[in-house]
Amino acid sequence: LVLQPLDAIAEARSYLEPVFSAELDQQTAVSLHRNIGPGSLIRLASDARLNPEAQELVQKIFAATNQWLESPERHKQLIAQLGSPDAEQRRVAMVELQRAGSAAVPSLLAALRTPPRSVSGEQIFAALVNIGEKAEQPLLAALAGPEPFLQSAAIQAMGRIGLTGSRLSLIRPLYTGQPAVQRQASQALSM
Repeated sequence: LVLQPLDAIAEARSYLEPVFSAELDQQTAVSLHRNIGPGSLIRLASDARLNPEAQELVQKIFAATNQWLESPERHKQLIAQLGSPDAEQRRVAMVELQRAGSAAVPSLLAALRTPPRSVSGEQIFAALVNIGEKAEQPLLAALAGPEPFLQSAAIQAMGRIGLTGSRLSLIRPLYTGQPAVQRQASQALSM
């Protein structure tokens, strides 16, 4: 990448050929994404002198990174990390869950049912609130589902996030849900 702006493309290719032809595992691809950065990877892919190999490599890196970001196993690890005694580890977990966005919401809702030992429900709700509006669609799906516990958790999260666009979705459980779900819907609507 350093040689690219210097028009040393032949030399850049000689350094990149082993990378182009290598089979990248997910961990290596994610590491490349983190260390090189998306902007530099996009510049690499857009240089016609290094294509089509550069485009294929960058597509592999982005695909592996997206798959890793959306991995439920990764979300479970991050949720457990929310209970770390180390404040920096808790901060990193919160940032990474926010970065995962809507993909992390099902894991967070599941963790509310059976939280890891050192993680409180409040920490899990804080992560949901931190995700913000990106959490709306999975929360609406949980609200529409058959499980009262998940309905109640989704309503609490929507109320805490302040998803005003979802207020209409709270009317039905207000009248048809189980008592605990009705209370949650009533409280969320009064916020």
